[in-house]
Amino acid sequence: MARKYGNNSLFALIPSFDETIGGFKVDALIKDTLTDIKDVLANVVRTRIPVDSGELRATAIGEFGPRKIAPGYWRAGVGLKKHPRYGIFVHDGTGIYGPRKSPIVPRTAPYLKFTIGDRTFRLRSVKGQEPQPFMDEAFFIINRTYVPFKVEALRLKIQALGR
Repeated sequence: MARKYGNNSLFALIPSFDETIGGFKVDALIKDTLTDIKDVLANVVRTRIPVDSGELRATAIGEFGPRKIAPGYWRAGVGLKKHPRYGIFVHDGTGIYGPRKSPIVPRTAPYLKFTIGDRTFRLRSVKGQEPQPFMDEAFFIINRTYVPFKVEALRLKIQALGR
């Protein structure tokens, strides 16, 4: 798992075999396995996203791959898209809970002003939003349960082809 600016991706490095064993391409088996893992991971992430308006769940998850990135290596991934922009703030938190660990304060005005319902608030600072690491949770769940099962099934398929 790689992490950069709050984006998470599953990078699977599985040896690639270009030769044909028993009339089947082993690369096709690897590609199918990575596709299954990627699809299940994306579904688990979608179920763990906190829902307010539903926009984040509907549009924030991006998927790519699987594709061969070099001889002997495959890559597939699931990550947060850049839009909606607030997805990263929901995941990593803001203010004292976020990466900067400081309260949110106004830049130019003497106070922050916002409205919730019919009430207007004016505050000098706010704590921020606690992180809701839905991507990290999904990666942990998938890596502990589904991935070992699929990799073992792939190993047995390749072993059976070689006989």
